[in-house]
Amino acid sequence: MRGWLGRWSGGRQRGPGEGVCCLVVDWGTTVAKAALVRLGSPPHVVAVARREWPWTAAPLEAPSAESAGLVGELLDEVQRLAGEFDGPVAGLLLGLGSWWTSMGIVRSRLRRRTAAQPVSRPELRGLVGQAQRAALAEARRRLGSMPSSNWELVGTYVVGLRLEGETLAPDGWQAGAELEVTLAYALVPPRPMAIVRRLAKRAGAHQLAVAPEALALALALSPEGEPDQVLLIDVGGAWSGVTLIEQSAPTGEKLLGFGGRAFTRSLASAFGLPWEEAERLKCQFAAGGLPQELGERVAAVLRRDVSVWQAGVTLAWDELAPGRPVPRRGFLLGGGAPLVRPSQWPSTSTAAAAKAAGEGQAPWGDQLHLVEAAEVAGDLDPLGLLRGPGDVVLAALARQAVARFSPTD
Repeated sequence: MRGWLGRWSGGRQRGPGEGVCCLVVDWGTTVAKAALVRLGSPPHVVAVARREWPWTAAPLEAPSAESAGLVGELLDEVQRLAGEFDGPVAGLLLGLGSWWTSMGIVRSRLRRRTAAQPVSRPELRGLVGQAQRAALAEARRRLGSMPSSNWELVGTYVVGLRLEGETLAPDGWQAGAELEVTLAYALVPPRPMAIVRRLAKRAGAHQLAVAPEALALALALSPEGEPDQVLLIDVGGAWSGVTLIEQSAPTGEKLLGFGGRAFTRSLASAFGLPWEEAERLKCQFAAGGLPQELGERVAAVLRRDVSVWQAGVTLAWDELAPGRPVPRRGFLLGGGAPLVRPSQWPSTSTAAAAKAAGEGQAPWGDQLHLVEAAEVAGDLDPLGLLRGPGDVVLAALARQAVARFSPTD
């Protein structure tokens, strides 16, 4: 059932009355974001705060005391903005990119003793528990074989339930002999975990959790039981991530050292502008808000960068799935996504991209959909606080936090 997707195992369960809201942090490479979500019926986002990191060159920074302090101030700010909606914090969920997390997928097939009877809720809970124990054992074996033993297992997540090969229906219970449970487990180095523990204590959170961003996006954008492959391209400030989703689970991810700030740097150099003005010019161009002549001049500067970015996406796909056709469905998201969307550059496809796509279409072809945060948040954001493609990850993490910290049945 859909309500099981994203369920987390690996920590103390929240008791009654321990929290009325939860906090979510998207720790980006150039901008940190936090949201406060009021739990209840229905849950909803009541405050969002954002803070740009103090550097401007967009390197991939490791977590540090300085960056942790800034995120702590961000949590203070979002709790202040929440005002009367603030209260006891059930938990803090920190979303981390693949440079800080390592993830694995485990599929367990379990035989039911009463195949002729519909699956009951207690039986499903027990079967999922068996699958989680198998996933934890696999994760521990992997930990033992890693060069460093400092990685920490932070939990498992249910990402798929199928009975006799069919997705378990969300509106009823089915009969069948074999249940397939798909789980993801996450491993995190000690330094980010130490940071999130300090942040949780500072915010007064009763629980904490870490969610790989690729997993949160897969759960939000790929329907349960989705038979086709799905391609996710997240264009951040410093990096772009290319993720392959299969049967609603992330099965591969590649990072490109090319994000939105590379375009800003080119504009600053070409037009002799300070960084802030070049960033503003880039955003106006992406939104189609420039006069024609200036827009053409900006396009002339950025066209080469976009071609390089497109070629990088193609190479990343080749490494993810050598010789396989590009998925028919894809999603483009992140703050830099509007700048590289296919409709913005209809004539920049490269020979390498066309060859990789098989039928003369590049991975950013007609099926690549530009995702807005509102599409992911839905009724979780009635105030419209999550904005554009740049807040898609925060919206996906907010949904994951509600699944994680809301009272369970």
